[in-house]
Amino acid sequence: MAKRLLVHVEVHQNGCAVIRESNERATSVHPTQAEAAKEGLDIARRDKIGFFLHAQGGRTREHDSHGEGEQPRNEKE
Repeated sequence: MAKRLLVHVEVHQNGCAVIRESNERATSVHPTQAEAAKEGLDIARRDKIGFFLHAQGGRTREHDSHGEGEQPRNEKE
């Protein structure tokens, strides 16, 4: 089975972007981080993949795992 790529929410020049790993372009761009995080989490849950929310400096603020057989976890710093 092919490895499923993670979803990241990162700061973007026009707000916050939802980006799948290895994609050059954003899946979507939102005016607020909250809107981008909601969209990214929805994608991660639907596709049963991991989700990372990044702070302005690139540091991971939150991580949720939605893989098959894994318990979702929420890590906040």
